[in-house]
Amino acid sequence: QDMAKTHHIIDMLTAADNTESLRLESEFLRAAAAGESEELSQMLSHTRGLNINAQDSYGNSALHLAAMRGHGAVAVFLLQHCINSNLKNNLGQLASDVAENAKIKQILGLQPIKEIHSQPQRFEGPLLKKSRFVGLKQVWMVLERGVLSYFQNRGDASTGSRRKGMKYLDEAKVLTTKTDSNEIRIKFSDGSSHTLQLESLNGSQVTLQKWLNALEEHISFSTHYTHQGKDIVDNTADDIVSLGTMQDSLQNAQAHRIHLEKQANAFRQYIEQISEHINEDNKTRGSLVVTTADLRIVTAQSSEIVKSSQEMCQALNHCMVLLTQQEELRQLQLREEIERCRMLQDSLHTLAAEHHELEKSLSRRPSFLSSMDEEFFDCDDDDYGLNSVENFPDAHTQEMVMDGANHINSESVSHYGRSSLPVPMFSRSDFSFWSILKQCIGKELSKITMPVVFNEPLSFIQRLAEYMEYAPLIEKAAKCDNPVERMEYVAAFAVSALSSNWGRIGKPFNPLLGETYELDRPDLGFRFIGEQVSHHPPITAFNAEGNSYTFHGSIQPKLKFWGKSVEINPKGVITLNLHKYNESYTWQNVNCVIHMSS
Repeated sequence: QDMAKTHHIIDMLTAADNTESLRLESEFLRAAAAGESEELSQMLSHTRGLNINAQDSYGNSALHLAAMRGHGAVAVFLLQHCINSNLKNNLGQLASDVAENAKIKQILGLQPIKEIHSQPQRFEGPLLKKSRFVGLKQVWMVLERGVLSYFQNRGDASTGSRRKGMKYLDEAKVLTTKTDSNEIRIKFSDGSSHTLQLESLNGSQVTLQKWLNALEEHISFSTHYTHQGKDIVDNTADDIVSLGTMQDSLQNAQAHRIHLEKQANAFRQYIEQISEHINEDNKTRGSLVVTTADLRIVTAQSSEIVKSSQEMCQALNHCMVLLTQQEELRQLQLREEIERCRMLQDSLHTLAAEHHELEKSLSRRPSFLSSMDEEFFDCDDDDYGLNSVENFPDAHTQEMVMDGANHINSESVSHYGRSSLPVPMFSRSDFSFWSILKQCIGKELSKITMPVVFNEPLSFIQRLAEYMEYAPLIEKAAKCDNPVERMEYVAAFAVSALSSNWGRIGKPFNPLLGETYELDRPDLGFRFIGEQVSHHPPITAFNAEGNSYTFHGSIQPKLKFWGKSVEINPKGVITLNLHKYNESYTWQNVNCVIHMSS
């Protein structure tokens, strides 16, 4: 297309390319549907520009076809080669939606580990770039992360400034011409092309081969990550020995090896030509002259082969030296790590010995035993109770044993039971409530870890039962014939729930999901039942039934701290039904705010 002179020829070539692309995509989809993973691998390896995400007329990709027919190996192969698993067909179905069995769905859901493509080494050097008007112009070309960049000189390339041009190498093609062995032509995916030449210097064939190898590596790298659609992350860690020198040596060795193979092939061809001349029946003087010239060429090429072999051996020897140095340093690091492990083991052994000695010293502490302390009684045992005076010891002394040998007698306590708890209760005055909450501004109090001293010994469901503290007000409302007075009694009952909060800062314990509480007061004429019906968010429902009314509702408490105040927002609707008058009263609890005193 670059050499075409008319648009008609360009259109014909473009149509031919499109037809070939459609044929390749059709073959690719057919192989995926048939489960031929080897053919798929060959097509992806040897066919440039093949769209792995191609779709048929129904919108099905190769992954859809493999999933529908249960080809698990093909599905894994396509996922490893970065096929887009989020493609949908014309019916809006993913590949996992059309999978034949659960195994294929599991494969499509797991996303197997993708093949690792190592980042190629940066490669740079001087080249001659051909342009239309100026002709050949010397530039400094840099290959880095699949990008081809041009600079005026090496100094600009080292700083990355004043870049003359750049091209991405995804789907690019590298061509060489037989007419000029030092020329490289690169065709990019956008249709443009660049022609580069090496300066005719000694060893230019080896340099040319190094450039060809570097271009192929960067093209493969850029093509892979362009199709993958992900950013490249440089995760390389600092190694003990810099691998840049080793990479350069390996590149030199590889270039020498390829150049050596070419020279060996040319040498074999000349040997075959000489054999043909020797086997001729008629040997004239002219033919002998030709044979002598051939022998001179063979001698020259033999010298080139020997020289290339020596240079390749030197490069490989340099690699071996670097590998040996790196191995020695790694062995040194391994010995240091072993020594650290040994020191850690010794420290752990010493710590274990100290812990054992501490346990032994605690076990040797004097123990004070009494005849009553060693005997346990069940709470339901009839043989031991308040009315069983004969079960108490008659003696007025209590024996105490020290170290298992010395016996000390002392007068026993004249009374039984205890007058105080083993551990004194915490005082809330010892804790600053606001010093704890000052770092929790804007948070819900239900999500703040508070000291247990600020909790009161009842759950939130039990605290809801305090709504019924002034239940006689409802009884009075149910017996009142005046609707205004009934409203007054109901309003008084609604606000009476706040009376128990006066001077009360204790927080009730959060109930468990499904926890219930029942309060039965026949003397007051009602029965209250509450239950925790939701945990996130916490919601408590309750129902109370009296002789002439039904009282029910739900509470979702919201508590927030705003620096100088605590806001309580008890969301929920409360309903009171009076059976005699068939009336229903509905209200919501008012928001409460506790202000910090100055």
